[in-house]
Amino acid sequence: EVPLWIYNRMPDAMMRPSPTTLIGAWGGAGPGGAHFESWWLPPQQRESGTLWFMQRAMERYRDNPALSSWHLYAGSPGAEFGFHDRSGEFWDYSPVGEAAFRGWLRDVRKYDLRRLGSAWYGDPGHFKSWDQVEIPDANAFFGGTESSGEAVRLSDGWQWASARTGVANPPPVGDPSWMPVAMPPSQEQLLLPWGEAFYRVEFDGGAWSARPGAWLACNALVRSTQPTIVWLNGAKLFEAPASNDAPPFAVSLAGKLKPGRNELILRAPRGNQEIAGANEYREGKLFGPVYLTATEPKRYPYLDEHANTRFADLKEWQLAGIVAVHRVMLDQAIAIDPDHPFNLSGSAAQASERMTELAEDYGASVQHTGREAWYHPWWPGIGLLGGFYGTSEESATASTAKLTRELGWMLMDGDSNHNLYHSLEDYQLEEQRTGWFTRNQRAIQCFGKYLRAMPQVAIFRSGRNLDLGSREPWNWDLGRGELQSAHFDNAYATETELLKGLTDAGKVLIDAGTEIMDDDVVQALHRYIERGGIFIALHQTGRHSRTTPDAQPLSRLTGWRAVPHAAGKLSWADREFTGSGVALEPAPGSVAVARWNDGAIAIASRRIGKGQIIQLGSS
Repeated sequence: EVPLWIYNRMPDAMMRPSPTTLIGAWGGAGPGGAHFESWWLPPQQRESGTLWFMQRAMERYRDNPALSSWHLYAGSPGAEFGFHDRSGEFWDYSPVGEAAFRGWLRDVRKYDLRRLGSAWYGDPGHFKSWDQVEIPDANAFFGGTESSGEAVRLSDGWQWASARTGVANPPPVGDPSWMPVAMPPSQEQLLLPWGEAFYRVEFDGGAWSARPGAWLACNALVRSTQPTIVWLNGAKLFEAPASNDAPPFAVSLAGKLKPGRNELILRAPRGNQEIAGANEYREGKLFGPVYLTATEPKRYPYLDEHANTRFADLKEWQLAGIVAVHRVMLDQAIAIDPDHPFNLSGSAAQASERMTELAEDYGASVQHTGREAWYHPWWPGIGLLGGFYGTSEESATASTAKLTRELGWMLMDGDSNHNLYHSLEDYQLEEQRTGWFTRNQRAIQCFGKYLRAMPQVAIFRSGRNLDLGSREPWNWDLGRGELQSAHFDNAYATETELLKGLTDAGKVLIDAGTEIMDDDVVQALHRYIERGGIFIALHQTGRHSRTTPDAQPLSRLTGWRAVPHAAGKLSWADREFTGSGVALEPAPGSVAVARWNDGAIAIASRRIGKGQIIQLGSS
């Protein structure tokens, strides 16, 4: 966030969110009302803003004997490299961003107007000038104007009523508890009380009521252990599954709409984060838009080929912006102080591939915030191959058991640096109460004074899949308990390390759910296997290409295609297992390692050069 004096100097250079997005984050107002320089602001303009401040601070403290390293941050809005809690995905729709997007399409993606029209809409003549090219709305791919069907956004006439009393049903029409509320681009919802709430809107069913197919698409994106509930014309219509990382949801309206007035009510549940000392909880907001659409809403990569291309281009451009702003910052910082190390805040989800690219190029370490809260092996694991260190800090003051667990994780992973967050006095009091630091003095003295031996096993955790919204790398990562319990250490690799050939340091590369696979990755895997590596693919590995669902690019390596298979028994090494997933069609050069009980192949292998690929049809 920039101070007002920078904003006042160049207000048109500030970032703008998607026009359909409520930008509350961090369990509260987050960046609402704040100002951020555009990721694409030319360096000469940043020289009078944030870069000016960085230069003055570094010049003042670079010779201070207490300085050990610099922790540089240029990832706003949001945190941790620019993506955190519904913040980074919905930027930058400013004039600077729009101009940069067009330039990036021309200069990086190498589109001209005819190629862009063909790729985005299947029509070479779709664009007559670059001024017609706009940044796609990140929220509109699910049922909205960026999807393939006709859609109408319900943006006007909304009302709000608190549901804090725990009353199960919404207030009746005309009840004084209803009050008007504006939807985005207004951020008015952030001024209303937090906690579960009802949202009501009326709309004319008109021609929608006569359609054989009509859908309600809701991008509320509420993170809660309670469901979002939908009523239509007084009857409960749908309960969206509760989720701490809620996707958009859709419900069919076929046969349920009236030709005239229809009433829609949504109950947005309370969140999981309590407001400190208030016995109240966050959420109760609609963070994204609500649409009526003529076609069943789908998510990437199950959009049509052209919508998939628009979505992927949008995401790649956003990430390129975050990298660009960091490179400018790092170039200037190293010029000011080439003698001290640099530390960057990392994101475990989006941008992990780009973060490791920066760490490897600039010799920086990457920090995980929340070391006491959950096991995060990725930065030290990727750094084993990439040649950088993982560092860490707590998300809040830790004590006794959490400190012990955290220290064990750091020692096991070989972290190089740790910040005791956030108050040193808290940890002094911990020592006075429990003597924890004295008891663990010898282990603490070992911290940062050794290097892990290079493991012979690495896990391929695709940064590109995380960038594009896939959850599979979270669901199928064996490096957060399974391999350790089998007494195997492992490194990690993103596309950055694979394409550089750094995975050659190990004998085995295990996939973690890379369902979307680009041609360069297929080629890099072929080279890795051909040189003697063993690549273990899972049931969904290489299922989609960047633009085409179910294209199965992995089949260019295996020779076989994967087809769905119902749950059942499979036999392997004289043992029987219960599983589900895919069957692997027979192919020249393939070897059936295990079969489903109906005879279909459940696990297959194929030799390529000195190595082999093995695919598990049931994982």
